[in-house]
Amino acid sequence: SPTTPPSPTTPPSPTTPPSLSAPLSTNPSTSLWEEVKAAYIQLYHVIRLPSVWKLSLLLITFRLGIITAEGASSLRLIDRGVPKERLALLVLLQFPIELLAAVAAGHWVSRSGSSYTPFVTAYFCRVALAFATVTIVTFYAVTNELENQLDPAVSGLVGREG
Repeated sequence: SPTTPPSPTTPPSPTTPPSLSAPLSTNPSTSLWEEVKAAYIQLYHVIRLPSVWKLSLLLITFRLGIITAEGASSLRLIDRGVPKERLALLVLLQFPIELLAAVAAGHWVSRSGSSYTPFVTAYFCRVALAFATVTIVTFYAVTNELENQLDPAVSGLVGREG
């Protein structure tokens, strides 16, 4: 026999998850505490879904392969003599590119049938870019631009004491 969904005024049974689209309560005698309790019960049922666990695991771990490369590359450039101000200027270039990439990804997702295909493709491109960045920073000798820009009369004073 088909089961009827629980009404919004009766609390859901522990075995049946509450409807996510139903309002919490339309009964004026229901207290605020009961509505908050019902909301947390709904949240608990959502969190227990296997797809939510998989998505949470993905979102927690997908940047592990990239974040170390980004941090190490910045520190290595600073060690090689690139001023921090120059690195900060890269953010001005990176921000508009990220905005355009988000718009392009949105169009790509809307045109493709799956939202995972663009994510997986972009993730592997990002890992490849992180690997390329580490490789370039490791093997490319960055000259200290500050020394090259000094006036010859001032550069003679750099190594002197007092």
